[in-house]
Amino acid sequence: MKKKWLIFGLMLPAMLLFGCGNSDSYNSKKHISAAVEHMNEKYGMKFTFADSNTQVGSGNVFGQHGGYVNILVTCDEMPGKTIQVFSGSGEKFYDDLICVKYEDRARQEIADLAQSIYGGDKPHVMIFSRSSSRLTDRELPADAAYDDMLRSGALGWVEICVDDREDELAKYRTLVRKMMDMGINCQPTVYHFTDDSEYSALDKYTSALSIGYEKKCGQIRLKGGEPLLSEAFDGMLKINGDNISADVPLAPAAGETADMYAEYFMTREETENKQ
Repeated sequence: MKKKWLIFGLMLPAMLLFGCGNSDSYNSKKHISAAVEHMNEKYGMKFTFADSNTQVGSGNVFGQHGGYVNILVTCDEMPGKTIQVFSGSGEKFYDDLICVKYEDRARQEIADLAQSIYGGDKPHVMIFSRSSSRLTDRELPADAAYDDMLRSGALGWVEICVDDREDELAKYRTLVRKMMDMGINCQPTVYHFTDDSEYSALDKYTSALSIGYEKKCGQIRLKGGEPLLSEAFDGMLKINGDNISADVPLAPAAGETADMYAEYFMTREETENKQ
């Protein structure tokens, strides 16, 4: 009898910490069922729970989590795709089905646009927008069309890797203006490399930010966290080199030349040799 009580005593903390399957704990069966039912009703399709969302940016990596539910679901109408469903309280659910539905089309459109501007090898495009903290920005009506998704800002943070090392700032300005004309409302970052050997190995969800400056030679992005078509976007850009950065306007300043920013687009070795 004492042995049984000992075992129960050891199990009790875990039971209190994780809760029972039908309790009101994070990602419990009850919460998962509510999230799946929400998706069934919203889209008129049958969804299946796939897994807890532990993708980078989900807030549920290495056992860290919070809120009501954060899961991935699937449906027969979108084979090979997982849709994120999140709720902080259980009162309102958010999902990224529309974005996932059109993401490959948007990635190809951005890649084609970049290739029309930049020389060198084929540009590599990554889209990062599955963070639970940003999922409210990706929530769109069930009947939203492709153009609705592009203009909404739900596309989020986009990275484009190129190995074109000429007129970097001018070409980025051209890219941004064309994106605005096309209604592609995102936060584009362009990374420049000496060749495609490092970025071509990245998958479509892995950032080039962590790659060192052995072959990477600068990046350009929007300054701040607003997408292109947001009224809050102030028209300022940020150039980052190896341990140096500068703010520049979207419209070229009077007397500006490409040489003014040449030092921001160098590899580490080139920078060291210049010193």
